[in-house]
Parts: sequence; C-alpha cells; structure tokens
Amino acid sequence: MRGFVLGLLTAGVPSLLAFWVVQATGTGPTMMGDLGEQWTAGELRKLRKRGWRVVNHVLLRSSDIDHVLIGPGGLYAVETKWRSDAASFDASDDRVLAAARSVTGSARSLQLWQNIKNVGRPQVHPVLVLWGPGIAQRADIAPVRRLDQCTVVLGPHFEAWARTLAGGELTSAQVTELWTVVEAQVQMRDDRETDPLPPSLEQLFRQAFLTAAAASLAVVATGRVLRHVHGTPVVVALVALAMLGVVARRVPQLRYIGLAWATVTLSFGVAVFVAAIVDRVRLS
Repeated sequence: MRGFVLGLLTAGVPSLLAFWVVQATGTGPTMMGDLGEQWTAGELRKLRKRGWRVVNHVLLRSSDIDHVLIGPGGLYAVETKWRSDAASFDASDDRVLAAARSVTGSARSLQLWQNIKNVGRPQVHPVLVLWGPGIAQRADIAPVRRLDQCTVVLGPHFEAWARTLAGGELTSAQVTELWTVVEAQVQMRDDRETDPLPPSLEQLFRQAFLTAAAASLAVVATGRVLRHVHGTPVVVALVALAMLGVVARRVPQLRYIGLAWATVTLSFGVAVFVAAIVDRVRLS
C-alpha cells in the first residue's frame, strides 16, 4: 500500500493546492477568459484558407484589441468575453453592453490610426464573441445580433457567421498591406517589452507538481539505497544520486526538478554521513 499512498499524495496534494489557490485568489474567471480567447483564435485561424489574415493582441495607444481580422470581407476588431452565468448572454445585460461599447471604441481607435488611414481608409467593424457554459444550447438567444454598431456572436456560432462575410470590401493587395502594418505594430510592441513575461498560473501549477513528484521519487530512491547498501558505499551512492539532480539543473526545463532531486538526496547523504561520524565517536 505504500506505493499507492505515495502516488495518491503526489497527485492529490498538488491538485488540492491548485484548486484552493484558484478559489482563494479568484483567478478562475481570468483563466477562463484566456481560454475563451484561445477558442476565438482557433475559430479565426479556420478563415485563413479563405484568404483572411489574423493578428492577435494588437496594442494601440488607448486600447488593446484581442484579435484583428483582415480579409476580403473587411477589417474587424474582435474581442472575447467569458460569462459564467446564463443571464450574461442576454443583450440587455450591463456587462455585455459595456463590452460591446469597449470593442466599438477599440475599433474606432484602430480606424483613426494613421497607418490604417494610409491604406484606403477602410471601415473597422467591431465584433464581440461570447463564450460560457451551456451557450451552445441557448435556443432563446439569437446566435448573432447587433448592439448599436457592434456585432455580438455566440462563440459556438462564430464559424457559421464568418462564412456569411461577403468579399469585395478589400482587395488582396489591401489585405496584405493592412496585415503587414498591424503585424509590424505588434512586433514593435514586443521588441519594446524587454522584461520577460511572468509565468502563468498553469505553468506554476505544473512546475509545483513536477517538483513535488521529483522530491517524492528521490525519497523512494534514497530509501532503496539505504535498504540495500551499507557502510561507506551508502554515502557514495547518495552522492551519485545527487549528481543526477545537479546535471538535470543544467537543463532550463528541468531546473526545479533537478533542484528538488538534488536537495533530497544530498540531505539524506549529509544525514547518513553525520550519523556515521557520531557512531565512530561513540565507539572510540
């Protein structure tokens, strides 16, 4: 049963810790919002076969647009929102109205950008994409509707709506030029952001889980050594195990795993060495 209990603790404790952190810090909606953006980006990528171009996270002076869609059917500023409650899909919901106004303002800022004006002054159409639990089964809400100047689309129906976008608004040359301009803006922003991005919550959880697993395996390996090896070779065997962790630390992806492994095995090695010295002192 020891192996079963060890596996249960190794998998269960980090999972419970991750769940508690998400609940305590209120990061659940943020994580789902990021996931909603990934879903929208996946739907947008399907349009590339029809001559559309997509640029993600376009930062202008006054707004940050999730996605800019450029194609024969025009220029679109696309924002994504995640809603956890069913009532938030309704067009009368204040949060949906605020999101629609926000993306409309972002589209206006993009349209007033001089680099966009230089390419034939195209109209920028605002689009709000909504995601949430049970949204695909909501037959009582129109999958596509208008809020003032903004088009609101339920996420599962986005691909069907995109197929209705007629061509003829932009030429192939304009599509390429607009995409080049917007992509250059994103590249310039990325070059200015010299500070590395902080790790995401998912990356932190994965790192903590793998580190705990490495420490647990190091305990098991050290126990096997102590059981089957006796005398001075015990210290040599533990140092050899610790060297595996030291070598693993040279690989960036394994840095924390190697640190956990080396710390556990070296700790046992030091403890055994100290115990051996104490025994010799007592015998003398």
